[in-house]
Amino acid sequence: MVHVEPRAARDLARVLRACQVAAREQSRLESVLDVRDSRTLAKLLSRAGLRDACAEPLPPAALLDAQRFVSADNDGLRALKHLVACRQGTSSSSGGHRDGAAALDASQRLAAVPVAALRIEPAAKWLRKH
Repeated sequence: MVHVEPRAARDLARVLRACQVAAREQSRLESVLDVRDSRTLAKLLSRAGLRDACAEPLPPAALLDAQRFVSADNDGLRALKHLVACRQGTSSSSGGHRDGAAALDASQRLAAVPVAALRIEPAAKWLRKH
């Protein structure tokens, strides 16, 4: 099982979606996130690996590399990086794997685990839709 706190999974999915929407609509990340309290926004962006709300929204792969919601060695995050790499038609070896065989092995192992068990449902659900 992948150990991810529900709040961390929710915040990761929220920022991932916000970066995509802000890039598509050419709007400010701050507007898309719709966080009223500036301290909350600053903390959320910091954990997302972004300096401030005025920063350019990161592409999904870069956001997953920069974020601090989920540990970099987490299998759920590796699966998410693999899904993003597959959607973009790139190798997932840059997502923390030494080679393509390791990425394939990890994705095959994770394919057998229900997404709900990974506790990354919000992010995985969002990726399936977009």
